[in-house]
Amino acid sequence: RYWFLCLVFALLAVVSQSYAQQNREGDIQYRLGQSYERSGDFASAVKAYEDALKRDPRNFVIIDALKRAYLQLKRYDDAIRFISSQLTNAPNDISYLVELGSVYHLKADDQKANEFWNRAIALLPNQEMSYRLVANAMSQHRLFDQAIATFQRGRTALHDPNLFAA
Repeated sequence: RYWFLCLVFALLAVVSQSYAQQNREGDIQYRLGQSYERSGDFASAVKAYEDALKRDPRNFVIIDALKRAYLQLKRYDDAIRFISSQLTNAPNDISYLVELGSVYHLKADDQKANEFWNRAIALLPNQEMSYRLVANAMSQHRLFDQAIATFQRGRTALHDPNLFAA
């Protein structure tokens, strides 16, 4: 029994050391990507972030950095594929739907952008935050009339004429 416990602890130590080493390598790649990004070398930043993500695939900081670098390079199809893959892991995450709408808008596919923004609202139509997230994304892209329409749609759906008022 004593030997069994020793064996279990030894295995745990080896596994945790291996995991820590992998995370250190991912952290180094992430920092390298940050350095490239600061210097304006977004192509090299993408490569470093992709390498970091292979080592730590659930790290939201790396995920966000990679999306940002794709967008800086106007690699919209890569950004769409990447965000879509994240969406398959979390199909009810409104933020991914809103992000996809934004990327499609940047790609000049407004029909698809509106499709994803409407899907985001449809996911939680009785939540104020759904309308707020979509309208904020629209505002960031200077789609002010659409943002206003989304806020008005939220007021109607939530039966509150004072909602979203300053």
